[in-house]
This record gives sequence, structure tokens and C-alpha cells, in this order.
Amino acid sequence: MNAPIHRKSPSVGGRNPGSERSVEVSEEHSLALLCFTTANGFLSFIAAMFTTMLTLSAGWRYFWFAICLATFGLSLIGIVLFCVSYKTNKPGDVY
Repeated sequence: MNAPIHRKSPSVGGRNPGSERSVEVSEEHSLALLCFTTANGFLSFIAAMFTTMLTLSAGWRYFWFAICLATFGLSLIGIVLFCVSYKTNKPGDVY
């Protein structure tokens, strides 16, 4: 009769047929992380400009400075998470 084909067989391509969804989810996750990091970096830049260029009272300057630091920290966290997820889910990996 028909012998079962091993998953790493050249005829199967070394890929599980159900793995296509996991590749798409990984790409969507990476894109979401990049968008998160980009948005936080942009907000950090805007808040830094408000902190230094606008003539505001000390309270408002500290407010914008706190937003600048918080969004910069979130941006760094997004970069680290993207690098970690990229190392664990490299493009072309077999699941």
C-alpha cells in the first residue's frame, strides 16, 4: 500500500502543511511590533520637541518630559521584543 511520507521528505518540502498559518501570524506579530515601536518613537520625538522648544511653565515641561521618557522606554522595549521574536521565528524556518 501507500507508505506514509516523512515530514522532512523532499516531496513534502520539509514543511508541515498546517505551518503556513503560523508563518503569517509571525509576520503579523513582527509588523505590529514595528508599528508600535515607530509610533512610540515618533511620540517621543514630538514630546521632546514640546519639552525643549515651547515656552511653557515648569509643570508642563515636566509633563512632556515624562511622556518623552515613557514613550522612549516603550520604543526600546518594542525593539528588544522585535529582535527576540525575530531570533526565535526566523523567516524560512520549518515549524
